[in-house]
Amino acid sequence: MSLDKWLKKEPTSSKKSKKPEKKKEQKDPNGQETKEKEVVPTPQSQAPIKGLKKHIFYCSRCKYQKIIRKSKINEKDKTCPKCKNIMKEKP
Repeated sequence: MSLDKWLKKEPTSSKKSKKPEKKKEQKDPNGQETKEKEVVPTPQSQAPIKGLKKHIFYCSRCKYQKIIRKSKINEKDKTCPKCKNIMKEKP
């Protein structure tokens, strides 16, 4: 008994090659080729929002760390989600 009826042969000519596709360049009416411009982030978009401060908390019991960006911190933010212990803030 052979397993040929379960094993299907794949034709080698129908396999598609996995090559990256090249981006097509657009032509202007003048006949010049133009490439798509990449969006460069402006320094304003990368600047942090004023009033927010980065707080780094760590739990001394289970070594859990949490980073929060807030202007005011609640007591709920200071509690560890794993062991419910009060976390300490790194300077």
